[in-house]
Amino acid sequence: MAAQIDPNAGPVLELGGGTGALTREILATGLPRDRLEVVEINQQLARELHAGFHGVRIIQHPAESICEQAAGGEGAYQAVISGLPMLAFTPVQQEAILSEAFRLLAPGGAFIQFTYSPRSPFRRPVIQNLDLRIERIGTILRNVPPATVFGVRRAADTD
Repeated sequence: MAAQIDPNAGPVLELGGGTGALTREILATGLPRDRLEVVEINQQLARELHAGFHGVRIIQHPAESICEQAAGGEGAYQAVISGLPMLAFTPVQQEAILSEAFRLLAPGGAFIQFTYSPRSPFRRPVIQNLDLRIERIGTILRNVPPATVFGVRRAADTD
């Protein structure tokens, strides 16, 4: 997932920081800490992320309305990387999260999703309503269970 990041490009937003496993991988790309924002709604996990990743902005706020909290503003982010359990979200929640993410993404930017399913976690109507394209971009076999990585882009950016 982190391989999609250019450390010399714009900021990155991570959704669902959890214990920081993906946050570490993102920073390992060389992305400066002040160009990473991590969204984690769980108060305890957010505190742990704040303590463990000095210089990274930790945002404790729902991903469905993250634009108002993101420091970079609309159109500023090179990537939004998500470890959120999208399969557990309703189509309304999925659409809200993707809508917010694509407001923040720069033209050509990608939403990268990690999931434990070999299939896309996004409902087809959600992808169609937002005029997005999704593709499988990798499988992480070292993960237990194995995980799949999907890239989501604006249809206009893929034509």
